[in-house]
Amino acid sequence: VNQTIPRALRRLGYTEETVEAIVEYIGENGHVVDAPGLKPEHYSIFDTAMGQRSITPMGHVRMMAAVQPFISGAISKTVNMPETATVEEVEEIYFEAWKMGVKALAIYRDNCKVGQPLSDAKAKKADELVDATAEAVQAVLAGQPVRRRLPKTRPSRTTSFSVAGAEGYMTAGSYPDDGLGEVFLKLGKQGSTLAGVMDAFSIAISIALQYGVPLEAFVSKFVNMRFEPAGMTDDPDIRISQSIM
Repeated sequence: VNQTIPRALRRLGYTEETVEAIVEYIGENGHVVDAPGLKPEHYSIFDTAMGQRSITPMGHVRMMAAVQPFISGAISKTVNMPETATVEEVEEIYFEAWKMGVKALAIYRDNCKVGQPLSDAKAKKADELVDATAEAVQAVLAGQPVRRRLPKTRPSRTTSFSVAGAEGYMTAGSYPDDGLGEVFLKLGKQGSTLAGVMDAFSIAISIALQYGVPLEAFVSKFVNMRFEPAGMTDDPDIRISQSIM
């Protein structure tokens, strides 16, 4: 949280306890709307370039126009515009800035680049979560399968194995609340046909598991398959394997 905020709140007459509560609220929510103890008439003091209470694009221009007469050169200031800004709105910003005597102007339309230094990340994540939830509900109502993706960080176990001298690794990833969500088999040299087939097989099984296909269904279909590599293993419980599946 910008440290000018608590100083401004103190100058407005807020108590130290209220200042701390407001600053904590801003840190968690990224805006001042409904902050505990903050008067609605003071909201506009804490408007920002982006977020729930953002300065309008023309507000940026008017601020620059107010300062421009006292500066000999141009002002290095960006006018932030929403992602929905149209060509006509951009034209209006430049035209009004020219009429007000602003010597230079730069605009930035939100989300027009893959990476940007300033973004309303919390709002976007909340919107994405709402959209994803709505899509999932609609899919369930329509009788369609819904994919339950694994979180970014999840528990997993990697097991090494050897079948007829062919060494490989199996990694099984689970949901935090239990339940297998992905399986990856690494066997053979990278770029080989066997390695490619195992990668494709692993991806197909993992996606199916996330769509709710029971693991037992795969076991019943793949059991007793016979193909190379097959033979003796290094597992004390499974001494001979007819295939790596």
